[in-house]
Amino acid sequence: MKAQHRPTLRDLLAGPWREWKTIVQTPGLLAVEARLAAAYLLRFPALFIFLDRRALHRLEFDDESFMFGETPYHVAGAIVRRMQLGPSDVLYDLGCGRGKMVFASHLVSGCTTVGVELLPTYTTIARRIARRFGQKITILETDARKVDLSLATAIYLNAWTFSPDLIDSLYARIDALREDVWWTSVGMRWFHPRLQPVDEQTWWFSWGRATVCFYRVAPHSPTTPSPSPLERDGRLAGNPLRKVERIEQPL
Repeated sequence: MKAQHRPTLRDLLAGPWREWKTIVQTPGLLAVEARLAAAYLLRFPALFIFLDRRALHRLEFDDESFMFGETPYHVAGAIVRRMQLGPSDVLYDLGCGRGKMVFASHLVSGCTTVGVELLPTYTTIARRIARRFGQKITILETDARKVDLSLATAIYLNAWTFSPDLIDSLYARIDALREDVWWTSVGMRWFHPRLQPVDEQTWWFSWGRATVCFYRVAPHSPTTPSPSPLERDGRLAGNPLRKVERIEQPL
């Protein structure tokens, strides 16, 4: 399926300019990008990433959940500013890859960030860079379905890369989140009794144009019971009581 939007010449020129402007103007971000570039240009990790995915596939993880799609630094900054995060906040990036969203979010807002990733090559590279930030940035090599989210004040998901099984598992965890937590999703609308829509904005990502959906977690309401297993299954099957709705596909 083709994306709904194709880049114009202006888009193609503006994206790199905004990215480098953000890198240069954000203290510490140039050093992060230099270390990421060195890791990829000098150590050639592509083979190790391929082997990581093969190993996880043997453990019955769906390949669809390991599609690569990064959040540009300038988009990460805009997302963090929209959520109005500050030093007292804790942002979890579920499926952080190399950690660009994790590093940019901390450097832009001062918030504590936690990146969650299963591929060891990504976590090894990100952890080497994260060491210079002390306890403000943590990279966890674990399954996003099992990570403790009790400290989170904001959760970020590049959701168009997620498989239906992973989406189903994360959807089931929304009920346990604290009130007022941000749930911010790329390329996916979520329909849950506790998610209150706040805003939608569209930016260019590494794969093309995508919509970012912002939600806040509402208090538990005795008049709005959690959906039954039958209702949850119906949502994934395209029933009007659906769980999620994909907005755009990558180019």
